Amino acid sequence: RGLPWEAFRATLDRRHLGLALLGLAHTVLLWSGDILGGYAVLGFVLTYAFYRRTDRTVRLWRNALAWVMAVVAGLVALFTPLVMWALAMGRETLPGEGLDLDALIQESAQEVGQASDASWLVDLPERLAVWLGASITMPLVLTVTVPMLTGLLWARRGLLDRPAEHRRELTRIAVVGIPAAWLGGLPLALTPLGVWPDPVSPLLTTGVHLATGVLGGLGYAALLGLVAARLEGRAGALPAPARALSALGRMSLSGYLLLTALMAPLLAGWGVGLGRDLGTAASLGVAAAAWLVALALAVVLDRAGRRGPAELLLRRITHGPRRAPTPAL
Repeated sequence: RGLPWEAFRATLDRRHLGLALLGLAHTVLLWSGDILGGYAVLGFVLTYAFYRRTDRTVRLWRNALAWVMAVVAGLVALFTPLVMWALAMGRETLPGEGLDLDALIQESAQEVGQASDASWLVDLPERLAVWLGASITMPLVLTVTVPMLTGLLWARRGLLDRPAEHRRELTRIAVVGIPAAWLGGLPLALTPLGVWPDPVSPLLTTGVHLATGVLGGLGYAALLGLVAARLEGRAGALPAPARALSALGRMSLSGYLLLTALMAPLLAGWGVGLGRDLGTAASLGVAAAAWLVALALAVVLDRAGRRGPAELLLRRITHGPRRAPTPAL
């Protein structure tokens, strides 16, 4: 739009500040697992470090960080079994002095359960501490930073803005990324079912899942780009499920906050406390029900021609109050 860089950067700064404030409110009121604060910090860093850099510079940094992520995941996969084997051997050869991993895991689970039983006010300092630490260190989480830099490159090339022009590349990304994520997450998914052998460490299966999950995220984004290319020009004739998903996508920030507002009081110890007793299937049912509520609300707002409340608030913080147009003389 021809804005000077300083004015445009100030707009982005206000947007990131607004995300941080929403994340802080989210944490204070409901949950320490907020991601908005981390996205705000990462947004500040990437704006000042990369926004005016060339594609080549961004690509070099993205590739370098991706290699670091792959090497770290490989080292974890290589050395974790050795360390756990040594600990197991020490437990067997030094009775009474060895490390009882099962007891440690059970004790940790009990501590988590006791923490979740704390009252809302007692739990507040811990929620704030966890949120602050996670937000500040977000740029160091390569499984987030690498996709963000990839998204910057995609946006510059219009991969998802003009998907019909990039069908071949999007197909290649989807075909590689989605199966990689499924295979990488398979050990973690099968372990609780007893199908996967007794794991040497949750760190190993979780690390592989996170590393391959980056490829899966990019793969699913590419797949949705292909779907959008196929449906392009059919906005008035989209099937109802596609229109509903599109409506929720346009209020994704409000939907994200709504999910916490629905689930935290049900699951947390300071609320109803269902999280202590629900199994995997029941927890999945609660999450699916909350998501369907968010989907229904998005459809209602979309039909009324209204945006999500969180989106409106963030826009107000970013651009200020909407001014009425000046009448022509």
